[in-house]
Amino acid sequence: MTATRNVASIQILRAAAALGVATVHFQALFYMLQGNSNAPRSLHPLAAGVDLFFVISGFIMVYSSERLFGREGAGVEFFTRRLARIVPLYWLTMAFAIYLQDTPFSVTTVIESYLFIPFSWPNGKMHPLYGVGWTLNFEMFFYVIFAAAICFRREVAVALVSATLIVLVIIGQRFSGLLPDVLRLWSDPIVLEFILGMVLALLFRNGVRLPLAAAAGLVLLGAIAIWGSFAGTPPSSGWRWLQWGLPMALAAGGAALVDKNGWERGRIARAMTTLGEASYSLYLVHSLVLAAIVLLRAAGHLQTIPLFQIVVGGEIVTIALSIAVHKLIEAPLSAAFKRALVPRRELVAESI
Repeated sequence: MTATRNVASIQILRAAAALGVATVHFQALFYMLQGNSNAPRSLHPLAAGVDLFFVISGFIMVYSSERLFGREGAGVEFFTRRLARIVPLYWLTMAFAIYLQDTPFSVTTVIESYLFIPFSWPNGKMHPLYGVGWTLNFEMFFYVIFAAAICFRREVAVALVSATLIVLVIIGQRFSGLLPDVLRLWSDPIVLEFILGMVLALLFRNGVRLPLAAAAGLVLLGAIAIWGSFAGTPPSSGWRWLQWGLPMALAAGGAALVDKNGWERGRIARAMTTLGEASYSLYLVHSLVLAAIVLLRAAGHLQTIPLFQIVVGGEIVTIALSIAVHKLIEAPLSAAFKRALVPRRELVAESI
């Protein structure tokens, strides 16, 4: 059985999403080290990289699960594969993050963080011990629902997952004050962004393609909508899925559905594809680099280097480090987990 073909444009989108999130955080570090944490963030719309990640995730789950739809036992295989893909590097980087960021923890919060169970902090925010892992709490929830529906044929499975998420959002909006924290988080409207990605995947699988001009127009329209949005991050519980999720879906649609004409073989496209393959490492590693810079500055190092050079150099180091981590740690660990979790007869290479 052959592997699913790699979609270069999806890898490029992954790279753009991870770079966007990292860049926003590095700009925040720049202002923090200046002692000006409240300064306006000119690059803040790049935080919509998170929304792009959710759209891409919805796309990939449908696209890469082609051979699993309608199969008995497909749910278990799908979910174990996702565990093998997500868990090893996340658990490893979280251990480093707790140490580097000196995060207060308890046995309960460690268990909840490692098992993707949302919990509230005293300030009311909900995120695991490793802050960037808040997105993975949503991802794993989406995977559970998708795994339960994958035993049906593709269109039915997508309809069931979509209906489940929509019903949960409606319940969350109507009964927010009555729900426990876990359900209140998982019913956040931001989960609707997964649906946008799944719809794009159905269009792709059904052969819908766009001429280059139309595809570029969608990407441009999505970018303009993001940069023209409100100054701060839209609240998750509300219209973020429209303010940032829908524009990111437009951009993803333009990139994924464009007719191939050789553009993806250019040097920049190949470099971005390589970074896209390492985007999960980039997302998880960049916060560790940020924490390391803060610690080095606090210890009296890096004092003679201009802040701009520290921040730009830190992001360059992050990119190089993430590629190395992907090749030397993430990929081998994921492969080892797959061998341990997935029956040998089911081991088939995955491209995205």
